[in-house]
Amino acid sequence: MKKVLTILILFVAVCVEAQIRGKNITVTITPDHKDWTYNTGENIGFTISVMKSGTLLDDVKVSYEMGPDMYPDTKKEIALKTGTTKITGKMLVPGFYKLKATAHVAGKDYQAHCIAAVSPEKIQPQAQCPKDFDEFWANAIKEARNTALEPHIEYLPERSSTDVNTYHVSFHNDRWGRRVYGILNVPTKAGKYPAILKVPGAGVRPYGGDEGLCKKGVIVLEIGIHGIPVIKEQSYYDNLFSAALADYWLNGCNNRDRSYYKHVVTGCNSAMVMPCNGTERISESADLLREVSLPLPQRLSISV
Repeated sequence: MKKVLTILILFVAVCVEAQIRGKNITVTITPDHKDWTYNTGENIGFTISVMKSGTLLDDVKVSYEMGPDMYPDTKKEIALKTGTTKITGKMLVPGFYKLKATAHVAGKDYQAHCIAAVSPEKIQPQAQCPKDFDEFWANAIKEARNTALEPHIEYLPERSSTDVNTYHVSFHNDRWGRRVYGILNVPTKAGKYPAILKVPGAGVRPYGGDEGLCKKGVIVLEIGIHGIPVIKEQSYYDNLFSAALADYWLNGCNNRDRSYYKHVVTGCNSAMVMPCNGTERISESADLLREVSLPLPQRLSISV
C-alpha cells in the first residue's frame, strides 16, 4: 500500500512540476478599443504581455516598433519587470497603425503584432487609375475565354456527407495548361440553390471548401491562387513556398502583362463559367440560382 501511495504521490508531483516548468512562451498585444478602431489624432493604446505557461513572465526584454503599417517610425527596447506594459501611439491621417513586439527569452525570440484602424472610412485611394484600366481587363478576360475550360471534377467521398457532395475541381485559366484548382460543395438534395464563389486568399496551403455554408442550401466553389491541387498535405505546400513559390507576390510586379495576379483575376472570372454540377454554370443566371441534378460520378471530364 505504501509503494502504491508513494508512486501516486510521485506521479502527481511530476505532473505539477511539468505544469510549473512549462516552456511555452506567448506574446500578446491587445488594443484598448474592442473594435480596434480609432479616430485620427486619437491616442491608440496597446497592452503588451509576455507569458510563460499562462502567467506573466518577470524581467523580460522586449523590442518593439510602431507606426503606420509597413512604415514604422518608432523603434525601442524596454525591460518589462512584471511582464506587461502599455504603449500609446497616434496617427494624424486615416490608415492603419501597427505595433510589432519581440520578446527575447533564453536566447530565443517570440513575436506578436497588432494593427488598429484609424478612421478607415476616410481612407482615400492613392494610386491613379490608368486610363485604359477597363480596356485592359476586358481584353484579358476576353483572351482567357478563348481557352477551353476542359473542367475536371473528382468526387471526394471522404469529404462528403449525406447533405453535401464535395469535389476537387480544376479547369483551364487564361492559357492551355494553366489550371485553376478548387473545392466544390454541392447539396445532395435536388433543387435550386444560390451559388457562391470564394475567391482565393494569400498564402500557399490546401483548401477545405465550406461544407457548413453548403448545408444551409448554397453551392460553394472555393478556388486556390497558384494553379496547383488544393488537397495535398501541408508539407507539399511548405516545400513549394520555400522554393518555386517563394516571394510569388513579387513575380512580374513591374509588368502588368506578367503580373502574378493577372492570372488570379482571370481565373476568378473563369470560375464564374465553371460547370457546377455537370451542366450548369456558377454565373448562368443573374440571381445565381442553380438547378442541382444527380450527384456526379467519382471522376468526370467535361468539355465546354
